[in-house]
Amino acid sequence: MQRAAIYARYSDEEQRATSIDDQIRRTREHAIALGYEVVDELIFSDAAVSGQSYALSKRVGYARLMKAWDNKEFDALVVDEVSRLARGPMELAKLEDRIEHSGVRLVTTNGVDSNIPNWQFQYAVLGAAAAQFVRDTRHRVIRGMIGQLERGYMIASPPFGYKCIREGGEHSGGTRWEIFEEEAIWVRKIFDWRQNGMALGGIAQQMNQAGIHCPRKPRKEAIAYWRPGTVRQMLHNHIYKGEFVWNGSARIKAKNKRENKPLNAEIVYERPHLRLVSDEIWTVCNKSRFSRSGRSSSKHLFSGLVTCGVCSATLSVATSGSAPALICAQCGQAGRVGVPNRKGSYVSTAGTKEVLLYVLKQQFTQAHIDAFRDRLRKRLEGHNENELGEIKMSIARLSVSVQPIHLSLPAKLMQSSCFFMKGTLDGYSTHA
Repeated sequence: MQRAAIYARYSDEEQRATSIDDQIRRTREHAIALGYEVVDELIFSDAAVSGQSYALSKRVGYARLMKAWDNKEFDALVVDEVSRLARGPMELAKLEDRIEHSGVRLVTTNGVDSNIPNWQFQYAVLGAAAAQFVRDTRHRVIRGMIGQLERGYMIASPPFGYKCIREGGEHSGGTRWEIFEEEAIWVRKIFDWRQNGMALGGIAQQMNQAGIHCPRKPRKEAIAYWRPGTVRQMLHNHIYKGEFVWNGSARIKAKNKRENKPLNAEIVYERPHLRLVSDEIWTVCNKSRFSRSGRSSSKHLFSGLVTCGVCSATLSVATSGSAPALICAQCGQAGRVGVPNRKGSYVSTAGTKEVLLYVLKQQFTQAHIDAFRDRLRKRLEGHNENELGEIKMSIARLSVSVQPIHLSLPAKLMQSSCFFMKGTLDGYSTHA
């Protein structure tokens, strides 16, 4: 009995988590009605993840579906609708090509069936509608967010030093920020420390030793802690001088640069009641204090290839000491800012290279090398006769075409070249 895979997805945390259960129920019933077997191992899902291309790396269930597809573990794929698979035109086009070349049947509960002739037209129309829905939603969201800012409300989670106050009902009003004095005291201290010349790492260490919680959520570590980058990002925030800048975040600017998009115009919304420091202090704390010009652009052999066994961060190559070494900048930074049981460590690149060479020698013995050379020799010499014959015929035709009674100098050179090439190829054929 042929087997069918099922994929379900809903977009964000505001939608009901039961949406996946409803999708799986409908698609299972549809697959069984078509005569397919559905096993639990072939049911894949992603919760609170967008269907756009930028979120593809976060869709773990989708990645498992693609792997099962590559392994030919099912004969049909059943989804509630095309938009559950993807909303981006590029990913939808890749899926269409995959369906056409893999022989897997695509079925949706709203009528798409790749076994029906010209199914691509309906698929393309629904895919275009899904992509347009994303664009329309983005337009409406941005319009609503700017409207809230114009009305004096705020649109994001408050940064360190503020708290969020909800006004109005669930579908009216908005959120405002208020100064949270318990944290605002530390904001002023951070700006004061920086104004007086304290390094970012020193500020982070002061905050960690004082036991002040970090505003940034932890990544791989069990607990979050203050880093120099956390302090730098905080100092750059315009809200501390009473301004909210639309399109002003470093994340948005970096994203636009990465995607080669033009930078959007910044819009400044005054919020004087949220000011914690003066314009002068904010400017002094954000002056560039050193230049990064003159950095070496060369790339070491092990750059980006070795990870830390403690925090799994990629090791950096340090060349300033007596010999190049691999160091964990994350662990070193954590130790400097006061995180317990974390200290910087290093390993010699020369030692790493020797270990790698030893492993390679154990894996690639002389017998393996000889076998590879033998296969390469056979490949180079075993199937070139037809190609050599075609080249010889081309040379013969070319040499005939350049034999008029009065040969010019270029023609003589061409003829000589043809005879030389023909002789060389004949010698190669005899030797082979």
